[in-house]
Amino acid sequence: MVVRLIQVKDAVNDLLTEQKADTLLVSEWSRLSELCELLEPFAVQTDKLQGRCNSLSYVILALLELECHLLSCHAPKAITKAMLDDIQSAN
Repeated sequence: MVVRLIQVKDAVNDLLTEQKADTLLVSEWSRLSELCELLEPFAVQTDKLQGRCNSLSYVILALLELECHLLSCHAPKAITKAMLDDIQSAN
């Protein structure tokens, strides 16, 4: 949903300006982009696991890939650390 919002950002801003409503600030659009970057691998792994989770090894591989993503992600460290802690406590 957020990905689509970013895709139609210009149209949303134009409409809100036309309606004299508040638009999102540049910093808010930037945070939404960061959120997409952070969560996109989780969506990919969820789709993979829903489609072909025949073995526990797929789950382990997905968790390892998500841990690597969180370690290299440019999102705020407090968020990525909390997510890493949650993944590692589930192991």
